[in-house]
Amino acid sequence: MAAVSTKKTIIKEEESEFSFRELLMKSLNYLPMFAIFLGVALIIAYIYIHFQTPVYSTSIKVLIKNAGKESNEDQVLSELLNTSKPNIYNEMEVLQSHQLMARVVKTQQLNTAYYSIGKVNTIEVYEPDPIKRFLVFSNIKDSGRSYSITLQVKKDGIYILHGENAVKATNQTTIHTPDFDYLVNIINPEDYKPDYQYQAVWRPTDAVAGGFAGSISVSPLSKYSSVLVVSTSSQVPRKAEVILNTLAAEYNSYNIEQSNKIAENTIRFIDDRLIFISGELNEVENNLKDFKVTNSLNISAEGRAETDIAKDLEIKLDDQELQMNIADMVSSYINNPKRRYELVPSNLGIGDATLSALVSGYNADVIKRDELLKTLGEKNLQVKALETALDDSRSRIMESVNNVKKVYTDAYNAAHRQYETSLNKIRSIPAKEKQLLEIERQQGIKEKLYLYLLEKREESAVSRAAAVGNSEAVDRASSGGPINLKNSNIYLMAIFAGLGLPLLIVYLMDLLNDRVTTRDEILKFTETPIIGEISHFADKERTIIAGKTRGILPEQFRIVRTNLRYFLPKDKKGSTILITSTMPGEGKTFVSLNLAAVLSVSGKKTILLGFDMRRPKIGVALKASEAAGDLPGFLAGDISPEKIIRQVEGYESLYAITTSFVPPNPAELLLSDRLKNLFDYLKINFDYIVIDSPPLGIVSDAKVLSEYADLSLYIVRQRFTQRKQLKMLETMYKEKKLPNLAMVVNDVKVKGIRSYYGYGYAYGGSYGYDYSMGYGYHGAGKRPWWGKLLKKGVRQKV
Repeated sequence: MAAVSTKKTIIKEEESEFSFRELLMKSLNYLPMFAIFLGVALIIAYIYIHFQTPVYSTSIKVLIKNAGKESNEDQVLSELLNTSKPNIYNEMEVLQSHQLMARVVKTQQLNTAYYSIGKVNTIEVYEPDPIKRFLVFSNIKDSGRSYSITLQVKKDGIYILHGENAVKATNQTTIHTPDFDYLVNIINPEDYKPDYQYQAVWRPTDAVAGGFAGSISVSPLSKYSSVLVVSTSSQVPRKAEVILNTLAAEYNSYNIEQSNKIAENTIRFIDDRLIFISGELNEVENNLKDFKVTNSLNISAEGRAETDIAKDLEIKLDDQELQMNIADMVSSYINNPKRRYELVPSNLGIGDATLSALVSGYNADVIKRDELLKTLGEKNLQVKALETALDDSRSRIMESVNNVKKVYTDAYNAAHRQYETSLNKIRSIPAKEKQLLEIERQQGIKEKLYLYLLEKREESAVSRAAAVGNSEAVDRASSGGPINLKNSNIYLMAIFAGLGLPLLIVYLMDLLNDRVTTRDEILKFTETPIIGEISHFADKERTIIAGKTRGILPEQFRIVRTNLRYFLPKDKKGSTILITSTMPGEGKTFVSLNLAAVLSVSGKKTILLGFDMRRPKIGVALKASEAAGDLPGFLAGDISPEKIIRQVEGYESLYAITTSFVPPNPAELLLSDRLKNLFDYLKINFDYIVIDSPPLGIVSDAKVLSEYADLSLYIVRQRFTQRKQLKMLETMYKEKKLPNLAMVVNDVKVKGIRSYYGYGYAYGGSYGYDYSMGYGYHGAGKRPWWGKLLKKGVRQKV
C-alpha cells in the first residue's frame, strides 16, 4: 500500500499529545450516533420549551438608615454613646437568615402550599386564584414531617384522596386524622377543571423557611448607597411579592426588638432594685418617725447652722457613695453565674467612659451570640469563640469596675475627712441631736438612690416606647416579566449537548481503547520502519492467496517483496527473513506463507520454515504429511536436510519444511548443532529462507533463530496488538535485539469506525489507483460525499 518508511523519514510525536483535529476526524466515523444524539437533544428542548412553567423575578428595595463606613474617631464615639451605625453587610446576612424567614412564614401562614396537577405540569396556585385554600390544616403535630391531601375531580363530584382512602368531598366538612385535622372548603365546584388533581401540602416551618431563604438574594443598589435590593425568583409572582413585603416589615420589627433588649433588661434590673431600696427607705423613715415621737426632739438653730455645713459635705459623700453603689450593682450582676450571658444594664449613669464602652461592647457580643445559637447551636466553634471573648470582656469589665470603685473610694475618703472636721465644730451638740442627724442622713441617701433609680427607669421606658427600626421599604415589592431562558438559547444548549456528549463518548472510547487502530498511532509509539501494510482478509483459513493471482492482497505482498530491496543485500544467496510477533493471532503464519509465495513466483528459489513448533500451522495450511519427515525429527535425529524438504504444490520455486506434531522439548531442539547445519545447507541451495517463528512476547525461540537471519519482520495487527506492545518493539529496535528490524502491519481496515488511515481514506490516494481498477474490489474505495467535502485527500506519513 504505502512505500517503505525508514527511521530517517518517520514522524515521531509525543505519546501524551492531544490532537483535537484527530479526535474530530475519528468522530466523523460516528456520524449516525451524532445525528441520533442531536435529534434527541432537540426533541427534549422542544418539549421543555412547550411545557415549561414561566419563572418571574420579584424584588423590593430596603433603605438601611444611618448605614455607612465610620472613621476611627466616629467609631469610638459611637461605642461610648451606644449609637454605632449598622454594618450594611451584616444587614444583608440578616435579611437572608433562616430565622427572619421563619417569622415571615408564621405571619403569612405559608406552611400550606396548593398545587394544580395537570396531565403534564404541576402548578402552584395562590391568591387571587378561586381555588386558594380549598383545604385548611389544623391541629398539626409538628414532628418534622410533611402532610398532603389530594382532590380528584371526577364527573360525579370531587373526591378527597388521603392514603388509600377516597371520600367524596362536601363543603365545610372537618375531617380528623391521627396526625392532624383538615377542613374541606370547596365553595364553587365549577372552578375545578375536570380530570385534574389538586393537592394541599403542609410542610414544617423550618423546611418552608429554609426553601424561601435559599432563594433570596440581597445586594447593594450601588457602591455608595445604603439601599439594599432584595430579590427572588418564583413561578408564583404574587406569592413572592407577599413574602418580600412581609420580610421587609419583619426585618424592621426585628431591629426594633433588638434595640429594645437593653432597655427592657435595664427596666427589669431597676424594678428588682427598687423593691429592695423601697424596703430599706421605709425602714429608715419609720425609724426617724419613731425616734422623733419617742424623744420629742428638735435641733437648735445653732446646731442647725452647723449641720447645714456638714450636709453640703454629705451631698458630696452621697454622690460618691451612689456611684460606688452602682458599680457594686454592675459587679454583682456580672459575677452572677445565672446571668453569665445576659445583657448588662448600660444606662444606669455610670460616670466612667471606659466602663461604659466595655459594657456596650459586651452587650453587642451577647446579642450576636443569641443570634448564632438560633442557627448554629452551642457546640459550634464560632459560638465557642464568642463565649471566650465574652469571658474575657467580663474580666475587663470587672477590672474597670474595681478601678472605678477605687477612684470613688478615694474621693469619698477625701470628702469624709472634711466632713469629720466639720463634725468637730458641732461636738457640743447633744448626743440625741447627733443621733437624729445620722438618721436623717441615712434617709436622704436612700431617698436619693430611690429617686435616681425611678428617673433611670423612666428614661429606659421612654427609650423603649420611642424606638424605631433602622430600615424602611422604599416601595412595595414588584414582579417583572418571565426570566426563563430564551427559546433560541435553549436550542443552542441542546445543540451543544447533542454534539458535545457523543464527542465526549468518542474521546472516552479512544481513551479506553488500548489497541492499535491508526497508522499515526503506530508512528507515535515506535520508530521501527514500516515495510508493508496488509489489508483485512475475511477468510479465517491460513492459505496462500498472494501467489500468481491478482487482487489487492497479492499486490500488497508484492509491495513488501519490492521493499525488501532496501533491507537485504543485493543479489545475496540465501537471504534469511525471520517473521515474528508479540502474541499469537497477529497473523505471522499468514504473512509468512504469502511472502514466501510472492518471492517464489519472482523466479527465486524460496523455502518456508515452520519453526513455531509449539503451535505448528504451516503444515496444516500446506496440508503437509509426516511421511517426508519434519523439522523436529531432523533436529533430534540424523536425517539429512534433503529428506525433510518438500515442494509446495502449484509453485515450482517454493519449498517448505514443516512441523507435523508438537515436540516435548522445542526450546532444547533449537540448541542442537544440527540447526546450524540446516541453515548452512539452506543458504547454499536457496535464494530466500522465510522463517515462521513463535511469538517473541511468549518464548525466546525467535531470538535464537535471529542469529541466522538477515532481516526481522515484526507483525503488528491493527485492532488487535496492544499499544504497550509497541513500546517493547521500540526497545528492541533501538537496542538492536533483532537484526535489521522492520514492521508489517496486518489486517488493515481502510473503512469504518476504526479505519487505519482515518476518516475518508481512499486506497488510490497512495498508489495512484483504486479498488475498481481490475482487482476485484469494485466500489470499495469510493469516498462518501461528506468525506469529499471535509477532506480532499489524506497525505500519508512516510
